[in-house]
Amino acid sequence: MVSFEREMRFSNKQKQLLYFELAKFVRSGFGFEKACEVIVELPGSPACHRVFCESIIKSLENKKTVGQAVAQIPLNITELEINIITSGENAGLLEQSFKHLEQHFKLAVETRSRMLKGLSYPILLLHFGVILGIVAISVIGTWSPDSKQGGIGENLKSGLLLILGAYLMVAAWVGFFIWLFRRAKTSATADYLLNWAPLVGKTRKNLAMARFCEVFHMGLRSGQKMDQCLMYAGGSSSSGQILKASSLGVEKIKAGETLASAMQSVAGTFPGDFWRSVQNAELAGVLDEDFIRWTEYYRLTAVESVERLADWAPRIFYWAVMLVVAFIIIKMALAYQGLILDWTEMLQ
Repeated sequence: MVSFEREMRFSNKQKQLLYFELAKFVRSGFGFEKACEVIVELPGSPACHRVFCESIIKSLENKKTVGQAVAQIPLNITELEINIITSGENAGLLEQSFKHLEQHFKLAVETRSRMLKGLSYPILLLHFGVILGIVAISVIGTWSPDSKQGGIGENLKSGLLLILGAYLMVAAWVGFFIWLFRRAKTSATADYLLNWAPLVGKTRKNLAMARFCEVFHMGLRSGQKMDQCLMYAGGSSSSGQILKASSLGVEKIKAGETLASAMQSVAGTFPGDFWRSVQNAELAGVLDEDFIRWTEYYRLTAVESVERLADWAPRIFYWAVMLVVAFIIIKMALAYQGLILDWTEMLQ
């Protein structure tokens, strides 16, 4: 047995592969527990896959549900995974749950890969331009006839300290945004702030609505109560605003209000077209059909938004790098011009 390690890395790529395999086994008629046993015994299975499956087997032997078993796995399992698997288990749609998770993590992996590929050239260009500029400006500074600086070594040292400061500043901003993205999964305020960001905001909204509709529909198919459907769907959205609206909506549904009314617990959380459509579907008794349509709609728009983000983010960064490089070139030209003027005045 593989020892359980809380710090073991369970990447999006490994999650995609695992959920793909689990969906395949379940579709073929394997029981979930049997599928986990096969993965554990399979030679060469990644350690994180074996930890996942061994934990599942142990929990099921202790009469836990699949949802409870997944929640107790000593890996970085998200609320999204727990809620989607729990909803699928209740609906008898575990295969669909695993397929949805496989598609979710596949999209995340592909988007990250495309963005890194698009950013590699401008990052290389930025470092080359900055280093070349610092070296050139330092060398030009030492050639000045009235230079009082301590030579090229001192100039380079100052330039390198400047680069280090810039790295620390960028690292601080990146760390802040990583924290903000994680916080936005449960915080309505952080979620609201991120949703105002160009490109990123629309992408996050569409992804959150796609997850919400997918899980809510599974809840409807399993015959769960409306408040339970809303609770699981809100928890699966990875959106602080939707989570808050869903939590308040659950109480309204328990008090006898309609689903559409409950969705308006936090104004502006759900798109107007969406909750009005849900309101009409409730009156017509076709809520299941309506959520099928919205699930497909948001699934497609989410993919389109992610592709747009993956295309435009590197372009925007590239033009920002070009501005930095242009600034460095101008600084080099001014330094060279100053050198020429100094020597001209000296020779007159």
